[in-house]
This record gives sequence, C-alpha cells and structure tokens, in this order.
Amino acid sequence: FGVSLEAILAVAGVGALAISFAARPLVQNLIGGLIIFITNPFTVGEFVESAAINGRTGKVQSIGWVNVVVLTDTGLHVVPNDSLANSVVVNKSRMPLTDVAAATLTLAPSNTAFGDVASAEATLLSALKSHPEVKDAGTVAFFAGTTDHGLSFKVRFGLKSASTGDEKDTKRGAVLAHLYSVLQSKGLSTRVANA
Repeated sequence: FGVSLEAILAVAGVGALAISFAARPLVQNLIGGLIIFITNPFTVGEFVESAAINGRTGKVQSIGWVNVVVLTDTGLHVVPNDSLANSVVVNKSRMPLTDVAAATLTLAPSNTAFGDVASAEATLLSALKSHPEVKDAGTVAFFAGTTDHGLSFKVRFGLKSASTGDEKDTKRGAVLAHLYSVLQSKGLSTRVANA
C-alpha cells in the first residue's frame, strides 16, 4: 500500500493512548460500581450522607454500574460511582438505633411565602434534635415530594429510652406533638401519617 509499518504502528499507538485516557473515567466508575455492589454500603430507598453529594442527606433512587442517583432537598444528584467509592458515606438508614420511630408529615403552608424546602427540612431536623427524648445520631428529616395537600417530608429518629411498645408509642407521640407545636409557631399546618 505504500505506507510503512512503523507509521501504522505509531498511529495505532497514539490512538490506543488516546482511547485509554478517554476511557479512564468510565473504567474508574465501573470499578467503583463493582465495589458498591460487592460491599453493599447502601441500597435503593436508604438515606445516605456524603461529601460526594455536597455533605447533604439524600434518598438513594437508583444504583447503576456507572453512577448512583440520590434525591436531596436540592434535587436529583447523579453521582459517579468513583466519587462515592472514594468518599465517606454515612448510611443513616442503618444507624444502630434501638428504638426507632418514623412518620410522614405533610406541611401545608398557611403562608404562601413559605415554600422553601431546605428551610422546612432544617426546621424539622432542628425541632427533632431539640427534643430531650430524641437521639441526635441517625435523626433524618427528608423532603419526599409534593401532594395535593402540601410538601411531604419523612422523619426518622431514635428514642433515647423506650423499652416497651406502649412507651415507644407514647414517646413517639410526644416528639410528634413537639414537631407540631414548632411547625404551628412557624405558621404551618401539619398532617401526620405513620411511616
């Protein structure tokens, strides 16, 4: 053909080098995905916190070979597996709480200016953590979406000392009443459902 073998090999070598550099992020994410699938640090539906999602807490929506989708109060984050595999991930759903209580709250703002999800989430979390019967570790307040009645949030918290089912129910009720009182003082009406 009139082309030297050395020229063909040189072009092939440069091409292979370019492809290897271009494929490096994909390979890193595939390896990160493999690590996530093998170690199983979280599953779909669990709440995680990581620097890979700007230090926020979010609910895992899907786990793929290349990325993980996490829903936080700021929206959906498509996080490369390599980022998660190389950062600290706190699985808030697997925290060792002996007495865990949960609820779904729908906040119906009586003041139409109050529609800030991050502010509502922070208010819920602060109110939960201020209650004397709530353990700080593992406490989560998370935006779950909208309903016909307002903004829906899920809360999960550990009770410091509740040994019987009745005692747990009583303390859960007291914490939810405290939440209701705090939210009322902020001008919000609330609906509570069991989670």
